[in-house]
Amino acid sequence: MNSIIKWMAEHPVAANLITMFVVALGALSAIQMPQKTFPDFTLDAVSVSVSYPGASPIEIQASIVRPIEDQLSGIDGIDSITATISEGRGGVSVSFLRGEDIKAKLDEIKTEIDRIRVFPVDADEPSVLQANNNSRVLEIALHGDATEAVLKEAAERLKDELTALDSISYVEIGSTRDYEVSIEVSRDTLRAYGITIAEVAQVIGQSSLELPGGSIETDTVAIPIRTTGRNYTQSDFENIVIRTNADGGRVYLRDIANVVDGFEDTDLSAKFNGETAVSINVFRVGDEQVLAIVSEAINYLNSEFRPSLEDGIDTTIWQNEATNLQDRIDLLMKNAAIGLFLVVLCLALFLDIRLAFWSAIGIGVSFTATFAIMGALGMSINMISLFGFILAIGIVVDNAIVVSENIYTNGKKGMTTMQAAVKGTQRIAIPVVFSALTTIVAFWPLTQLPGTLGKFLTDIPVVVMIVLSLSLLQALIILPRNLSSLDVSPSYRPNLVFRILNIIRAIVDKVLQWFIHVPLDAVLRFTTKGFAIVIPIACSIALMIVTVGLLSFGYVKFNFFPSIDGYFVRASIQMNDGTTFEMTQKVAEEVRDAARRAGANIQSKLPQSAPAVIVGVNMIVGQGIAGGGPEGGDAAGGATIANVVVQITDPTLRDWKTTEFEAAWRTAIGPVASVKSLTVTAELIGAGDAVAIELSLPDGQDITPVVDDLREALRKIPGLFSIRDDNSAGRLEYRLALREEARLYGVTLSDLANQTRAGFFGLEATSVQRGADNVAVMVRYPRSERNSLSDLMSTWITTPSGDQIPLNTVAKIEEGQSPSQILRRNGRQVTTLTAELDIAVATSSEVNEVIEADILPVLITKYSNLIVKAGGEQRQQSDAQSALSQALGIALFVIFALLALAFRSYVQPIVVMSAIPLGLIGAVTGHYIMGIPLTILSIFGIIGLSGVVINNSLVMVDVFNEHIKGGMAVREAVILGTKQRFRPILLTSLTTFLGVYPLIMETSLQAQFLIPLAVSIGYGVLFGTVIIVLTVPAIFMAQYYVSLGLHNIYKTVFVKSEPLDLSVNGKNRI
Repeated sequence: MNSIIKWMAEHPVAANLITMFVVALGALSAIQMPQKTFPDFTLDAVSVSVSYPGASPIEIQASIVRPIEDQLSGIDGIDSITATISEGRGGVSVSFLRGEDIKAKLDEIKTEIDRIRVFPVDADEPSVLQANNNSRVLEIALHGDATEAVLKEAAERLKDELTALDSISYVEIGSTRDYEVSIEVSRDTLRAYGITIAEVAQVIGQSSLELPGGSIETDTVAIPIRTTGRNYTQSDFENIVIRTNADGGRVYLRDIANVVDGFEDTDLSAKFNGETAVSINVFRVGDEQVLAIVSEAINYLNSEFRPSLEDGIDTTIWQNEATNLQDRIDLLMKNAAIGLFLVVLCLALFLDIRLAFWSAIGIGVSFTATFAIMGALGMSINMISLFGFILAIGIVVDNAIVVSENIYTNGKKGMTTMQAAVKGTQRIAIPVVFSALTTIVAFWPLTQLPGTLGKFLTDIPVVVMIVLSLSLLQALIILPRNLSSLDVSPSYRPNLVFRILNIIRAIVDKVLQWFIHVPLDAVLRFTTKGFAIVIPIACSIALMIVTVGLLSFGYVKFNFFPSIDGYFVRASIQMNDGTTFEMTQKVAEEVRDAARRAGANIQSKLPQSAPAVIVGVNMIVGQGIAGGGPEGGDAAGGATIANVVVQITDPTLRDWKTTEFEAAWRTAIGPVASVKSLTVTAELIGAGDAVAIELSLPDGQDITPVVDDLREALRKIPGLFSIRDDNSAGRLEYRLALREEARLYGVTLSDLANQTRAGFFGLEATSVQRGADNVAVMVRYPRSERNSLSDLMSTWITTPSGDQIPLNTVAKIEEGQSPSQILRRNGRQVTTLTAELDIAVATSSEVNEVIEADILPVLITKYSNLIVKAGGEQRQQSDAQSALSQALGIALFVIFALLALAFRSYVQPIVVMSAIPLGLIGAVTGHYIMGIPLTILSIFGIIGLSGVVINNSLVMVDVFNEHIKGGMAVREAVILGTKQRFRPILLTSLTTFLGVYPLIMETSLQAQFLIPLAVSIGYGVLFGTVIIVLTVPAIFMAQYYVSLGLHNIYKTVFVKSEPLDLSVNGKNRI
């Protein structure tokens, strides 16, 4: 390493070329990197979904989900298998252990699914996808006083026109039903003509097709043969001949059926600001740029599409990722610029302006080069990665400060500029390398957080680790060359500006030197002598006890994941099983009106000039929220589901929190009849419900009493509200079973099931491709003949001989209950109780501790075979704690090993690492001062802080050893070493604090979730430095006294020689 440092310092062309190359490469990478609000990521999970239209959850569980669970259970590396089953749809999510090759597992699951041969014939093909966070960048609401058909036609046109633009490659239409041709034949007509629905469907299928028929080949050409007769329109289908009588008379489809060319027979309605609406979703694919996509789409909407719409129809930009992205990037860039300015200003006040300049240049070079590595790793410029840069601003300059200070000191000693640069860097290279490595290793555990949160936050430690690595190389290879001509001789005459700055610096330096040589010297001489060493150690222990007390007694609360303030608040409604679509729609409208009342209430408390609280309201009934996109899944649907989404004021334009609107909306909603669950949330990303408890009993056992007992116990816990569960007796259903008499008519169970399904659900005769839409052609009874029990009783069944007999002759009808949704985990059916929490009353950790200690043991004792698992935030927290604990343990061992190698000692690394708990004191104190709770991001900061504070301790112990090796008494070496290193330690601590200080003081709502991490680093290093400077010397002296005493005891007992004498003159000098 020494030869590389020397060679680079002596060859300016090489250093300059390397600098120019990495800056150019980094700048080019930054320009080409995709920009996003939050990082895209794929989860360690694969989802399998199968649609089985018309089937109940119990049918899907038996015929689809269980075969999938059995088939996949043998795959290695599976962490859990979760199944969610609803009307007409079953989904299975397979989560894998961290480190598994998900792409390989995706292929393996596809292979296993293809081997299943027991799926029902009417079930759709399984869809197997790797789970990821969606990449929708723009949602356009097309709304107005028009029919669904008119709006969908306009939406289809907009979709085609947007995908034709250069920047856009994928667009979806949502919140609308698919097209369908419904052929409705009454049962009386079928009887009159003596035909069945299956026969009608067969004729339609045979009369509407287009098939190749080979070709005629001549000596010169091949002429294809094609049979054409595909029907497309309503009149085409009406003119199909169903039967030709013996007298030549024809029976057309229009004679026996009503052909409706419209939408599929499903419950779905979308309203935007009270008007019928269709949504158009624009997605980013690959490396497409968010800002470019949105800019081109909006320009096209305003210039081309809007003017072409008929009166009464308009478009509104509903969700705009570019606005979110630009606002957040601008916010963080502002904080980064202020932080960088403060860091450079701090350097200029404490260092020669030339050292400050080249140290600042090093920040720019390291940051720019980082973009090149980020691009190679497939990362993006997003809010999380930008925060990593902010976090690194103060840390990244530490290496440059230590190296440049040493070079400057050597120059002051009379060395030539080249000698000062080379020898100053070579002397400090080993401790600088080890200090950088310990910091990098300290940030490594943060990359091991599992699940969604780990994927979401991992950009922070990755960016910091990259920047630190590059800053290390820059400080050892590039910086010495830049300072190799640094003239610090008495003859040096700076220009006027530098002289003014030097005067200011001289004043600061004079004050600092006085502090070092008077108060600090006095304190160090007192706390390193005799039993006085116990005082700083005892004070540190006392502060640790106080810190634990702040946490234990709730002065500093713990909230696992902070909320991210955004633009949207969503109310998710789940009605009781069996609720009609019309009733669900009515409740959704009441919830929408409550949102407007809540907005008006908040608006009345704001100044007249304040912007509108509510920007828009979007209501969808009959469909849940889906990821969408080229790799997204379909949304769950059903007559009992509704979502009301409210867009509120831009967070940059208001000083009230989204949680205030949430609370006001909940209050305005009040109690609502027939609602199974109603949640109001604004989470962009979260760890799940604050309280989520999964209950499971062996199949066949009623779990209702357990659920009732648990609900009653949860109601008594302060702060919990909106307690809900997914247990239900189910919705009413009619079950058909064959009578014994059916055998006399030759009617089988298959005949009964297929003919009943054909009449009430429908039978697909064929499908028609109209542009991008695949339109199903369904044959069924008219709606008026399939909406009551009497209609079922009036159904006729056709026997194999062609006779028609009443359904009740061959089948008996029984009433039963069927759940509308089933949740399974690892092969067991589970029921989940969830609750929302007022964190002003209690934190989720406090509530879950009460539940685990006082409630669950009673339930487990009362109900045998009961299995209870924590879900939601508690599961995420448990997984995170386990993963971080293991990773942190490994990291601490690696740090210990690195320090042991550097110091060639097993004891001194412990002295250095004692700084870690001392930094924790500052981090927790910072949260107490700021009045904010600890979060998972605080833990991120505390773990990263351990690497930062170790550096201060490391450079102190390193110089202690240097002086002791030179023959100085231990106590004098500790005092002198601490005083010598106080300036760079203070400077590195101040730059680290000032780098994140703007974000700590940021009042913008959008940045609040990042502040805990900044507080942990900033206050941790600030308070920690003060404690470390006083405590580490005392601990070093303590280990010296203990080592000396043990050595003397050993010599006295076993060797019988003179006590150990470490002095130069033959006497122990302390």
